[in-house]
Parts: sequence; structure tokens; C-alpha cells
Amino acid sequence: MTKAGGLPCEWRRTRGTRAAGAGRCRRERNATQWRLIRHGLFPEGLSMDEKRACYVAGAFDPNRVGERVAGELVVKTGFLRFVWEEGRLDLPFSGLELRRGGANDRVIFFSHPSKPDWTLFTTDRSILGNPRFRQAPAVSQQIAYLQRAGRSKWLIGLVVFLAVVAGLWGLTWLKDPVVGLVARAVPASAEVKLGEIVYAQVESSQTILDDKALTETVRRMAEPLLDVLPELGYEFRFHIAVSAEINAFALPGGNVVLNSGLLLRAERPEEVLGVLAHELAHVTERHSLRQIISSVGLFMVVQTFLGDVSGLIAVVADGGTQLLQLGFSRDFEREADGVGWAYLLDARIDPTGMIAFFKKLAEKEKLGKLADVRQGLEFLSTHPATGERIERLEERWRELPEVGRFRSIGIDFPAFQERLRVAGKQTQAMSIVPATLRRGASYRNVGPGS
Repeated sequence: MTKAGGLPCEWRRTRGTRAAGAGRCRRERNATQWRLIRHGLFPEGLSMDEKRACYVAGAFDPNRVGERVAGELVVKTGFLRFVWEEGRLDLPFSGLELRRGGANDRVIFFSHPSKPDWTLFTTDRSILGNPRFRQAPAVSQQIAYLQRAGRSKWLIGLVVFLAVVAGLWGLTWLKDPVVGLVARAVPASAEVKLGEIVYAQVESSQTILDDKALTETVRRMAEPLLDVLPELGYEFRFHIAVSAEINAFALPGGNVVLNSGLLLRAERPEEVLGVLAHELAHVTERHSLRQIISSVGLFMVVQTFLGDVSGLIAVVADGGTQLLQLGFSRDFEREADGVGWAYLLDARIDPTGMIAFFKKLAEKEKLGKLADVRQGLEFLSTHPATGERIERLEERWRELPEVGRFRSIGIDFPAFQERLRVAGKQTQAMSIVPATLRRGASYRNVGPGS
């Protein structure tokens, strides 16, 4: 007979178990094991791996209605064995069904279609980590689901707790981290879908230039910036809107729209890239998503955190273009300036283009030198180029340890602007031609390179 110190199964204490509870659990387990050994149902010569693969368990015996039977679960190669005083029961991995239950889902239940009257259970959740289960893909998938579900419920509790605390105490410093956590949980595919909904609304309300040569030039101009962005799971697509408003915006999911007014107002490509870096930073930092999430209810926040973005999609579908008219917070603008500045430096693009363009717009708005400036500075209404922000960027420039050699943007910018000017006029002319006359008509852009 095996001595008390050499019992066939080792005791494992779960985290948080009190000493008294652990002692009681040990006594119960010892008694169960000795009874099984005495009846010859539990082999004394278990290997060390088999010792690690057994767990205190119970079962609902169909022959004893309403009673539970105490025993041991042993994870064998290809099947799960339950042993108790009166016998043993084997459930093959093929067809084995797992589920959580009990208080706080702390109990793991096992059942099998071949033994429909039997249900095995254990509170030792370490059984889910047993390597022998990996031999059965179907069992492994169920285990992965149970573990995700367990984590999700814990995270739901955390999110709800933080949101409730933030709501009760008005702690905006707590709300922002929660919103950021939820925004990071939105998958790339959902970002693309959200962005496509908004872009479809933009496309229906604005004239988008159909000139592949011009949009390809913009893409080539932006390529050094795109190369230094973090991996987002989607590609950026560039569009030019025919509008005198000086504006640009990048949507979640990769659609970037630049107004012709902005492209024509710039004096050099580095100014356009400065604005573009700022806009791309809004996307990489998920500012639009965070703004949408901040505006919805607690239930939708939790729903989004768990991967169900249907609520967010409904909100965006209902008022996507209005999101573009909402100005970002000062913190978001400050963050976009800093991150965009870093992108410019990483791409070896002269960052003073960002300063020059913001400064130019601020001066024209202040002095009102052009008749259409006050109506056309849409960029400043949603991205206020305050003196404070310009001073902060100039301070960044002065603090650079050394100014390296910046890359040359390899495009003929004046020729690009001339082609854009001509294409814009042609598009506007076509937009006022009656549809019956325009049907089947085509036109060719003229200008440099045509």
C-alpha cells in the first residue's frame, strides 16, 4: 500500500484558496483516493504525467437521482476518465462537450452524446490547460471559447465598473482611458466598414475628382509618410474633392480626402504633407472612433468592447457627415500635431511645411486678404490653428538636436497644381450640364503631362 506521502494524485491549491479550505479539500481528496485504491479502481502505479493529469471531480449518477458522486477526473490520451468507488466511466475526446456553469461560472462540466445521462464536473479550472486536450482540435476550440468567455466577462465587469465610477464621480480622466481601451478593441474590418459608410455620404454630397493621374500623384507624394505609419490592417486610398474650401480629412479605414482648395493654396508639397501627417495621426490614434464611442451609451460601449460594432455602425450611418463637422478636442489636436510631427521626421520630410501652412491660414483668416478666405477656411473651423499650437510646433523645431538632410519630394508641384486647376474647372462645368446631355459623354483632362 502506498504511504500517505506517495498518494497517486498531487494536490493543487487554486489561487485565493484559504488555508482552512485547502486543508479540508486535502482531507476530502485523500479520503476519496484511498477509497478508490482500496476498491482497486485507481491504479497506484501512475506515472508523474498521469498524476498531473488528474483532478478532484464529481458526477451526476443517473442511478442516484439528485445525488452527486465524488471521484477523480483523469485526462488520458484520447479520452477523459472519471473514477469513483463503484467503477469508472470513459468519455472519448471525439464528441466531448464542455461548458461553464455554477456560481460565477467556476464549474467546468463535461458530457458526451454516448452517455446522455451522465454529466461530469470539476471546479479545478487548471484542467483546461492539460496538454492532452490539444490532441483533439474540437476540444481545444471549446476550451479556447470558454477561456475567452471567461476573460470577456471579467473585462465587461471592469468596463462597467469604470464607466459607472466615471459617471458617478464625473472623472473624465477615467473615462478617456476606458474609451481608448474600447477603441483599440475595434477590429480593422469594422474600421473599414465605418469609414466606407462616412465616405459614401461624403461622395454623395461633394464632387470627387475622377482623375487617376492626379490621385496617383498625391499617393506618391504621401508614400514616405505611409511607410512610417504603424500597421493598421488596411491601406490608405486618396481622393480629391473639387472644393474651394481649404480642408482635408482622413477617415477610419483608410479613405483620405483632400480638397482642391487646399492643394492649390499650398506653395510646396511639404505643406500638403504637413497637413496630411496631422490627419493621418488622427486615424492612427483613433480619434474619430474615440469621439464616437464617447458619445454613445454605456451598453453600446460594452457591446463594442466585446467585438459587436453594429451599434457604432448604426450611429455612423445615421449621421456620418456630421462627425466631420465636429471639432476634435484640444488634447486630440495636440496629440495629432505631435504624432504627425514625429511621422514627418521619421519619413525625413521637412516638418516646417506643417508650421508654414498653419501659419499661412491663420494669417489669412486674421487679415481677411482674400474675399473667400473666411468662408473657405473649413480646415481651421474643425482644426483650429491657434497661435499656441503654432508656437508649440516652432518650439519643437528649435529643440531638434540637429537638422538632418530632408528628402526631396520628387514631383513637379506647379505642374500638378496646374493640371488640378484645369481638371477642377472641367469637372465643375460637367456638373452643371443636364444629365441627358452628359449621358455617354467623356472628356480628357488637359495640362502638363496630358
